[in-house]
Amino acid sequence: FGGLVGVAACMFVALQDRAGLPVTVPDALRYGVRWYPRVLGVTLIAAIAVFAGIIACIVPGIFLAVRFALAVPSLLVEGKPVAESLRRSWALVERRWWGTFGLLLAGYLLPAVIAFVLQPIILALFGLAVEPQSPGALIGLGVAQILGACVTMPFTAIFLVLLFTEMVATQPAV
Repeated sequence: FGGLVGVAACMFVALQDRAGLPVTVPDALRYGVRWYPRVLGVTLIAAIAVFAGIIACIVPGIFLAVRFALAVPSLLVEGKPVAESLRRSWALVERRWWGTFGLLLAGYLLPAVIAFVLQPIILALFGLAVEPQSPGALIGLGVAQILGACVTMPFTAIFLVLLFTEMVATQPAV
């Protein structure tokens, strides 16, 4: 629940900032909670399609993941229904799959590297760099992963909103 609300809230902040409008944390959280059911719907449908593609073979799963990557921003930016948001993402990526794939790879790889670097630092700061299988180390690793996600999730959400708005602005004529 919290992750999707956080993603929607971060996207709201990015949209408000891009429009030059003020935003507060309570406003962003209310927005995230209000849009949660539809964000969940888009996310579940896209995840099921990607999972089915991965079961069929890795390549179709990757293909579908890229084609549906902009569905949540479409839902939140344009306020389209769930199915229409999925179709919008599909259409935006249609003639720019490889470029979108490259941007998504970079946009997801950078936060992953940052989280990978942050986790041992967080563990060391809290003195939890103990035996790898000890309960303290496992709890510390969980805390480090949560803190890493708190740092990287807003970046990823904002990145997707900016990618979506840029792709809409530069959408080629059909």
